[in-house]
Amino acid sequence: MRFSLRGRLGSPAVRIGAVAAVAIATAGSLGATAASATPAGGGGGSPTVTRQYFGSTVEPYTGKNTPVFRYTLTNSRGVQVKILSYGGIVQSIDVPSRSGAEADVVLGFKTLQDYVKYVSPPVIANGGPYFGETIGRYGNRIANGTFKLNGKTYTLPINNGVNALHGGLVGFGNHIWASHAVHGPGTAGVQLTLVSPNGDAGGAKGSLGCPNGCTGYPAQLTVTVTTR
Repeated sequence: MRFSLRGRLGSPAVRIGAVAAVAIATAGSLGATAASATPAGGGGGSPTVTRQYFGSTVEPYTGKNTPVFRYTLTNSRGVQVKILSYGGIVQSIDVPSRSGAEADVVLGFKTLQDYVKYVSPPVIANGGPYFGETIGRYGNRIANGTFKLNGKTYTLPINNGVNALHGGLVGFGNHIWASHAVHGPGTAGVQLTLVSPNGDAGGAKGSLGCPNGCTGYPAQLTVTVTTR
Protein backbone atom coordinates (compact mmCIF):
# COMPACT_ATOMS: atom_id res chain seq x y z
CA MET A 1 0.00 0.00 0.00
CA ARG A 2 1.21 3.50 -0.73
CA PHE A 3 0.24 7.16 -0.53
CA SER A 4 0.34 9.75 -3.27
CA LEU A 5 -0.57 13.40 -2.85
CA ARG A 6 -0.94 16.30 -5.24
CA GLY A 7 -2.12 19.87 -4.89
CA ARG A 8 -3.28 22.36 -7.51
CA LEU A 9 -3.61 26.11 -7.10
CA GLY A 10 -6.64 27.80 -8.56
CA SER A 11 -4.66 30.91 -9.47
CA PRO A 12 -1.51 30.66 -11.66
CA ALA A 13 -0.39 34.06 -10.41
CA VAL A 14 0.36 32.73 -6.95
CA ARG A 15 3.27 30.38 -6.31
CA ILE A 16 2.64 27.53 -3.92
CA GLY A 17 6.11 27.70 -2.32
CA ALA A 18 6.31 26.26 1.19
CA VAL A 19 3.02 27.77 2.28
CA ALA A 20 0.78 25.13 0.73
CA ALA A 21 2.93 22.21 1.82
CA VAL A 22 0.91 19.28 3.11
CA ALA A 23 2.12 16.39 5.28
CA ILE A 24 0.61 13.05 6.18
CA ALA A 25 1.84 11.99 9.58
CA THR A 26 1.66 8.26 8.94
CA ALA A 27 2.50 8.05 5.24
CA GLY A 28 6.03 6.79 5.64
CA SER A 29 5.17 4.26 8.32
CA LEU A 30 2.28 2.85 6.27
CA GLY A 31 4.45 2.10 3.28
CA ALA A 32 7.21 0.50 5.32
CA THR A 33 4.84 -1.55 7.45
CA ALA A 34 2.79 -2.87 4.56
CA ALA A 35 5.88 -3.86 2.60
CA SER A 36 7.51 -5.68 5.49
CA ALA A 37 4.49 -7.54 6.87
CA THR A 38 4.61 -11.19 5.81
CA PRO A 39 2.35 -13.47 7.84
CA ALA A 40 3.17 -17.14 8.20
CA GLY A 41 1.90 -19.05 5.20
CA GLY A 42 1.64 -15.97 2.97
CA GLY A 43 -1.77 -15.11 1.54
CA GLY A 44 -3.82 -14.96 -1.61
CA GLY A 45 -6.42 -12.94 -3.47
CA SER A 46 -6.55 -9.37 -4.72
CA PRO A 47 -6.53 -6.28 -2.50
CA THR A 48 -10.00 -5.07 -1.50
CA VAL A 49 -11.61 -1.83 -0.33
CA THR A 50 -14.95 -1.48 1.43
CA ARG A 51 -16.85 1.58 2.66
CA GLN A 52 -19.09 2.05 5.68
CA TYR A 53 -20.93 4.97 7.24
CA PHE A 54 -18.96 6.23 10.25
CA GLY A 55 -21.26 8.98 11.52
CA SER A 56 -21.79 12.64 10.72
CA THR A 57 -20.52 15.99 11.90
CA VAL A 58 -20.56 19.64 10.85
CA GLU A 59 -18.33 20.51 7.90
CA PRO A 60 -16.69 23.90 8.71
CA TYR A 61 -16.77 25.17 5.10
CA THR A 62 -20.53 24.71 4.74
CA GLY A 63 -21.79 24.69 8.34
CA LYS A 64 -23.88 21.63 7.47
CA ASN A 65 -24.06 18.23 9.11
CA THR A 66 -22.26 15.94 6.67
CA PRO A 67 -21.79 12.15 6.56
CA VAL A 68 -18.35 10.65 7.19
CA PHE A 69 -17.23 7.33 5.75
CA ARG A 70 -14.61 4.79 6.75
CA TYR A 71 -12.75 2.85 4.08
CA THR A 72 -11.12 -0.46 4.91
CA LEU A 73 -8.22 -1.53 2.67
CA THR A 74 -7.01 -5.12 2.90
CA ASN A 75 -4.17 -6.76 0.98
CA SER A 76 -3.31 -10.38 0.32
CA ARG A 77 -0.81 -10.47 3.19
CA GLY A 78 -3.37 -9.62 5.82
CA VAL A 79 -2.50 -5.94 6.28
CA GLN A 80 -5.65 -3.90 6.91
CA VAL A 81 -5.81 -0.09 6.91
CA LYS A 82 -8.83 2.00 7.90
CA ILE A 83 -9.07 5.54 6.51
CA LEU A 84 -11.68 8.19 7.32
CA SER A 85 -13.07 10.84 5.03
CA TYR A 86 -12.98 13.09 8.11
CA GLY A 87 -9.54 14.71 8.13
CA GLY A 88 -8.10 12.17 5.69
CA ILE A 89 -7.32 10.23 8.86
CA VAL A 90 -5.58 6.86 9.03
CA GLN A 91 -7.53 5.37 11.92
CA SER A 92 -5.70 2.04 12.17
CA ILE A 93 -3.12 -0.17 10.50
CA ASP A 94 -3.48 -3.80 11.54
CA VAL A 95 -0.38 -5.80 10.71
CA PRO A 96 0.06 -9.57 11.13
CA SER A 97 3.30 -10.89 12.56
CA ARG A 98 5.12 -13.96 11.29
CA SER A 99 3.25 -16.00 13.89
CA GLY A 100 -0.10 -14.69 12.67
CA ALA A 101 -0.93 -12.41 15.60
CA GLU A 102 -2.25 -8.98 14.62
CA ALA A 103 -1.39 -5.59 16.07
CA ASP A 104 -2.58 -2.04 15.34
CA VAL A 105 0.63 -0.05 14.84
CA VAL A 106 -0.80 3.49 14.85
CA LEU A 107 -2.59 5.58 17.46
CA GLY A 108 -6.20 6.58 16.95
CA PHE A 109 -9.70 6.89 18.41
CA LYS A 110 -12.69 4.57 18.13
CA THR A 111 -15.44 7.05 17.29
CA LEU A 112 -15.96 10.06 15.05
CA GLN A 113 -17.01 12.10 18.09
CA ASP A 114 -13.62 11.44 19.71
CA TYR A 115 -11.79 12.60 16.57
CA VAL A 116 -13.84 15.79 16.39
CA LYS A 117 -13.28 16.49 20.09
CA TYR A 118 -9.68 15.43 20.59
CA VAL A 119 -7.60 14.88 17.43
CA SER A 120 -6.97 18.55 16.58
CA PRO A 121 -9.37 20.69 18.60
CA PRO A 122 -9.28 24.37 17.65
CA VAL A 123 -9.95 25.69 21.15
CA ILE A 124 -6.77 24.81 23.08
CA ALA A 125 -3.40 26.51 22.99
CA ASN A 126 -1.34 23.64 21.59
CA GLY A 127 -3.70 21.92 19.17
CA GLY A 128 -4.21 18.19 19.55
CA PRO A 129 -2.35 14.94 18.99
CA TYR A 130 -3.15 14.97 15.23
CA PHE A 131 -3.39 11.15 15.27
CA GLY A 132 -3.16 9.92 11.67
CA GLU A 133 -4.66 13.00 10.07
CA THR A 134 -3.75 14.79 6.86
CA ILE A 135 -2.44 18.16 7.92
CA GLY A 136 -2.34 21.40 5.94
CA ARG A 137 -2.20 23.76 4.29
CA TYR A 138 1.16 23.85 6.02
CA GLY A 139 2.93 21.08 7.92
CA ASN A 140 4.73 22.21 11.11
CA ARG A 141 4.89 25.73 12.52
CA ILE A 142 4.76 29.16 10.91
CA ALA A 143 6.49 31.57 13.29
CA ASN A 144 4.11 34.19 14.69
CA GLY A 145 1.51 33.01 12.16
CA THR A 146 2.94 35.36 9.55
CA PHE A 147 4.63 34.85 6.18
CA LYS A 148 5.37 36.78 3.01
CA LEU A 149 4.64 35.55 -0.50
CA ASN A 150 5.26 37.54 -3.67
CA GLY A 151 5.84 40.64 -1.55
CA LYS A 152 2.55 40.39 0.34
CA THR A 153 2.22 39.60 4.06
CA TYR A 154 -0.29 36.98 5.15
CA THR A 155 -1.46 36.32 8.71
CA LEU A 156 -2.88 33.12 10.18
CA PRO A 157 -4.65 32.08 13.39
CA ILE A 158 -2.33 31.27 16.31
CA ASN A 159 -2.87 27.81 17.80
CA ASN A 160 0.55 26.81 19.17
CA GLY A 161 2.09 29.30 21.58
CA VAL A 162 2.83 32.25 19.27
CA ASN A 163 2.83 30.09 16.12
CA ALA A 164 0.43 28.65 13.58
CA LEU A 165 0.66 24.85 13.57
CA HIS A 166 -0.46 22.31 10.95
CA GLY A 167 -2.89 24.64 9.19
CA GLY A 168 -4.12 26.58 12.19
CA LEU A 169 -7.30 26.33 14.23
CA VAL A 170 -9.24 24.58 11.47
CA GLY A 171 -6.82 22.74 9.21
CA PHE A 172 -7.31 19.97 6.66
CA GLY A 173 -7.66 17.47 9.51
CA ASN A 174 -10.89 19.19 10.64
CA HIS A 175 -12.68 18.92 7.29
CA ILE A 176 -14.70 16.20 5.59
CA TRP A 177 -13.04 15.24 2.33
CA ALA A 178 -14.90 14.08 -0.78
CA SER A 179 -14.07 10.41 -1.16
CA HIS A 180 -14.48 7.34 -3.34
CA ALA A 181 -12.96 3.89 -3.73
CA VAL A 182 -10.41 3.39 -6.52
CA HIS A 183 -9.28 0.21 -8.26
CA GLY A 184 -6.43 -0.70 -10.58
CA PRO A 185 -4.52 -3.77 -11.74
CA GLY A 186 -3.73 -5.59 -8.50
CA THR A 187 -4.64 -2.55 -6.36
CA ALA A 188 -7.55 -1.16 -4.36
CA GLY A 189 -7.67 2.08 -2.45
CA VAL A 190 -9.41 5.35 -1.70
CA GLN A 191 -9.10 8.82 -3.18
CA LEU A 192 -9.78 11.88 -1.01
CA THR A 193 -10.23 15.43 -2.33
CA LEU A 194 -10.48 18.74 -0.50
CA VAL A 195 -10.91 22.22 -2.01
CA SER A 196 -9.37 24.87 0.24
CA PRO A 197 -10.75 28.31 -0.74
CA ASN A 198 -8.87 31.56 -1.15
CA GLY A 199 -8.54 33.12 2.31
CA ASP A 200 -8.89 29.76 4.07
CA ALA A 201 -8.20 30.08 7.83
CA GLY A 202 -8.92 33.81 7.73
CA GLY A 203 -10.62 35.52 10.64
CA ALA A 204 -12.04 38.87 11.72
CA LYS A 205 -10.26 41.06 14.27
CA GLY A 206 -10.81 39.66 17.74
CA SER A 207 -11.79 36.18 16.55
CA LEU A 208 -10.18 33.10 18.07
CA GLY A 209 -6.45 33.10 17.29
CA CYS A 210 -6.71 36.37 15.35
CA PRO A 211 -6.52 39.31 17.79
CA ASN A 212 -5.66 41.68 14.94
CA GLY A 213 -7.51 39.80 12.23
CA CYS A 214 -6.14 37.13 9.86
CA THR A 215 -5.93 37.18 6.08
CA GLY A 216 -5.78 33.39 5.79
CA TYR A 217 -3.94 31.49 3.05
CA PRO A 218 -3.84 32.86 -0.51
CA ALA A 219 -5.49 31.29 -3.58
CA GLN A 220 -7.81 28.34 -3.93
CA LEU A 221 -6.03 25.01 -3.50
CA THR A 222 -7.35 21.61 -4.54
CA VAL A 223 -5.66 18.70 -2.79
CA THR A 224 -6.07 15.05 -3.77
CA VAL A 225 -4.73 12.17 -1.66
CA THR A 226 -4.76 8.64 -3.07
CA THR A 227 -4.01 5.63 -0.88
CA ARG A 228 -3.53 2.16 -2.40
